[in-house]
Amino acid sequence: MYKFKKLFQPIKIGTMELKNRIAFGEQAPQASHGYITQATEDFYVERAQGGCGLVMVGGICPDISGWGTESMARIDDDKYIPLLARMGKRMREVAPDVKIGIQIMHEGRAMRPDEAGAAKNLKPVAPSPVKFKFGVVPHELTVAEIKHLENQFVAAAVRVKNAGYDCVEIHGAHGYLIGSFMSPYTNRRTDEYGGSIENCARFACEIIRGIKEKCGKDFPLLIKVNALDRLDKKEAPVQLTPDIITAIAPYLEKAGVDEIHLSGGTHEAPMWSAVGPYYVPKAAFAGYAAQVKSSVKIPVGVINRINDPVLADELIIEGKVDLVWMMRPLVADPELPKKAEEGRLDEIRTCIACNTCHDILCQGWFHETRCAVNPDAWREGVSHLEPSLRKKNVLIVGGGPAGMEAARISALIGHNITLWEKDNKLGGLLNLAAIPPLKGEIMSIPRYYTSQFKKLGVKVELNKEATPALVKQLKPDVIIIASGSSTFFPPIPGIDKSLVVDARKVLEGSAKVGNNVVVIGGGEVGIETAEFLGTQGKKVTLVEILPTIGELMVRDVIDYVIDQLVQHKVEILTGTKVEEITGDGIVVSNKDQQKRVIKTDNVIIATGAKPDKTVQNALQGLAREVYLAGDCLVPSNIRVAVHQGNMTARMLY
Repeated sequence: MYKFKKLFQPIKIGTMELKNRIAFGEQAPQASHGYITQATEDFYVERAQGGCGLVMVGGICPDISGWGTESMARIDDDKYIPLLARMGKRMREVAPDVKIGIQIMHEGRAMRPDEAGAAKNLKPVAPSPVKFKFGVVPHELTVAEIKHLENQFVAAAVRVKNAGYDCVEIHGAHGYLIGSFMSPYTNRRTDEYGGSIENCARFACEIIRGIKEKCGKDFPLLIKVNALDRLDKKEAPVQLTPDIITAIAPYLEKAGVDEIHLSGGTHEAPMWSAVGPYYVPKAAFAGYAAQVKSSVKIPVGVINRINDPVLADELIIEGKVDLVWMMRPLVADPELPKKAEEGRLDEIRTCIACNTCHDILCQGWFHETRCAVNPDAWREGVSHLEPSLRKKNVLIVGGGPAGMEAARISALIGHNITLWEKDNKLGGLLNLAAIPPLKGEIMSIPRYYTSQFKKLGVKVELNKEATPALVKQLKPDVIIIASGSSTFFPPIPGIDKSLVVDARKVLEGSAKVGNNVVVIGGGEVGIETAEFLGTQGKKVTLVEILPTIGELMVRDVIDYVIDQLVQHKVEILTGTKVEEITGDGIVVSNKDQQKRVIKTDNVIIATGAKPDKTVQNALQGLAREVYLAGDCLVPSNIRVAVHQGNMTARMLY
């Protein structure tokens, strides 16, 4: 068992001592008319009792000019204090030893006033009128307006203190208002707020000094900053770099800040977004944090792509950082700190950095988010489980994500659970999803469930096909069928020819293909199969009938995967229909009805999935209650499968 050396040692930030070095990084609070919702309160209370040293609530808007969405929480008026105070009180009640804070965040030029859900009649403001890639040209702040906003930040910090919180943080990263003053890409001013390093740091420093003056030197103040912008160098030849932020850091320290933690990227970055997906290396910004740490004496932390407490401990041992901030990992498993400290590493539900949470958040424009692996996230107040009134014998057929989650919840309710999986391992299609490059972390999902099944007494039988005879012998009260899906083969002439191969068989290795292949289907499976084969040096053509590929994929991921396809010289044909599969290739037509013959060794079908009804048809009527969950009901993704398994099991009371 791993023995932690540093992660669970206390650390002081100013006058505040944390019990350990895990801090929960801010997750945008859900709000209504600026007031935090009950769901937000329940969410943060759950994180507080999970065992971390610090919980940061945020970001919360200090001024109407930075209120990017109608569902963004506000703190620009005393009327918002009571609900924030109530949430803080509840956090202290469940975890008296946790420290709590609120992050103040002004979106600045990153506001998208034309998006659905955006706050009405507001124009973004910024140090300079540099257009936001996904928004509009912002208003350039006058000096008088800058002073006003500084006062607003200070007043917001006073409200944080009056609400009973232990500390306050200001958001200076990801291209938001404070960060845009620090970056030479977005700050092109020639007055005292632009140009030199000292001038670019001035806005943040004046806010820091103002907060310290009004809240007292003993009230801890933290700041989150970017290590680098990671913008396209052609579009932004001059931008924020680690050297610039390292030079800025001493000014922040001198102004009175008590801790600095680093992230990186902006929402304009072409791939490495502000919320790093799975392809971003683990602890990608830790080296930059170490660079900043060498220039200041205050504690320095890091956030982004650190989902492993052992890695977090190693970063501190190596002296790169003093504490580690986690956001998505504690959304996936609020009890990660407690489990790690108690040596229960195999019980941690690991964040797979799929960025489903971030994608849903942005699609709903800060309305409501979800986690792919934790269906209770943002539902904490309504997801409490009560013991079943009658213990039932439940048979789960299928060990994919839906079946595994159904088994876990059913066992927690108090039922006797047997899970049959026809293959020799749990995971279902997760085993294939983990095969494309950099996707191996997906296998942490069946690892988590395996640990839960041992703990909960779930009987797992592998290589077990659910035949009617075996089910009759078991005599279950309930059957939950989670038997998955199969590949949908469209009615293309020639699709039954020998050169045609199922993409699933290619990924699992049971079907070998030649060096020249065509993949039909530009969804996630098709794209990742093309990428997988491209890394092997094969000549790949990807054909999609829709105008674009990856239409339902996470937006933070699709740009990266397309870039990989380009690097591996995959030919991408969109708006292209497959007319026929011949003995040595395919015939396609474009939107202008122009036909083209493509010679190929193999045609790989990745045109979606269809529910597998075989098990349902065979077992229907063999138990008093029979339910469907996951792909055998409606083929979708990991999040939907897990959520369906969760909700199906909750019906068994």
